[in-house]
Amino acid sequence: MSGNATTLLESVTPLLDRIGVAADVMDSEGRLPAGLARSLAEAGAFRSTVPAAIGGLEVPVADLAATIEAIARCHGSTAWCVMIGATTALLSAYLPEAAAREVYGTDPLVITGGAYAPTGRAVLGDDGSLTVSGRWEWGSGSANCSWLLGGAVVVDAAGQSVPDPDGRPQMRLCFAPATDVLIVDNWDVLGMRGTGSNDLVMDGVRVPAGHAVSLVDDRPWAAGPLYRFPPFGLLALGIGAVALGVARSAMDAFVGLAVAKTPAMASRALATRAAVRAEVGRCEADLRAARALYFDEIDRAWSRAESGAVSPGAVSSGAESSGADFSVDERASLRLAATHAATVGADVCSRLHRLGGGTSVRHGQVLERALRDSHTATQHILVGWSLYETVGGVLLGAEPGWAEL
Repeated sequence: MSGNATTLLESVTPLLDRIGVAADVMDSEGRLPAGLARSLAEAGAFRSTVPAAIGGLEVPVADLAATIEAIARCHGSTAWCVMIGATTALLSAYLPEAAAREVYGTDPLVITGGAYAPTGRAVLGDDGSLTVSGRWEWGSGSANCSWLLGGAVVVDAAGQSVPDPDGRPQMRLCFAPATDVLIVDNWDVLGMRGTGSNDLVMDGVRVPAGHAVSLVDDRPWAAGPLYRFPPFGLLALGIGAVALGVARSAMDAFVGLAVAKTPAMASRALATRAAVRAEVGRCEADLRAARALYFDEIDRAWSRAESGAVSPGAVSSGAESSGADFSVDERASLRLAATHAATVGADVCSRLHRLGGGTSVRHGQVLERALRDSHTATQHILVGWSLYETVGGVLLGAEPGWAEL
């Protein structure tokens, strides 16, 4: 953003205290309240990645990341819902423009969500439409969405896979009105309890051709740097931002606890113990270092996207359409920074939880929630442990598949 334009973080900041106060209720009820979701939408959180040409904010990645991080410092589940809604809305630049205007351009408060995993089947009709059936896990924030999507493998009327131009199974992300999708109330989990990530079911839902999209085969119609940025890198960075914010909430909570708490059978506060001070210092260093790498890689990639230059080693085909000017090394670096943020965030939460002793284990304690939420974040496939193997392979000369980065 230029001039005196308000950043997304500035727009969302007035809501942070409200999010923090409501965190326990959200976890108990298992969802983001409709009123808070609407307030976040009014602040622009869910249209942050929508092209400006159809009423979106088209914010820089660093602003989006800092906003998600700040929300996660108050409540990880709320930040997760914002992350899912914002990154799903990135698809507005990949849908045909007319369809993008229908989904995202008519209501400035629209919220979209869904699941990318291709666990559905989409039967291709003669007119190009798809008849979609399937069940998807991880429908975060779905109760507040007007449109939901599910990933599906395209098949013909006989159930045979319809290949893409390169001969691979064709997979599409299929948008349907939320009224056509059944939300199964089955979200009962350890962490991210307030996200309402229930299963989603479509049963023979007709999806027009223009409402199905692929990050691999389709090219974005919007031309800004946000749409030249590697989209899978952006999705992973959103998870990393949640992890950094949750870990910072644990640091905040432990400092307050350590100053006030004198452990049983002890004569001085926890904060005065040398071992505790040393571990807190190490946690702070680890968290700051992970955050510095994270934002450094965002800044580096954003500069590349703004310049529009083609990186040496970029691949012109076989890659996701957006971000194709980025080399394998650059993509790997983005994913490494996001995965490292998630890994370090969970580690810091574990160490601080241990230092908190018996106080940490009670429901309602930030350290208890941070432990659960941070480790749940690391289970997402985009920041999973296997990513280190992929990046290590790149550093050692291997050529990963684009699906890995």
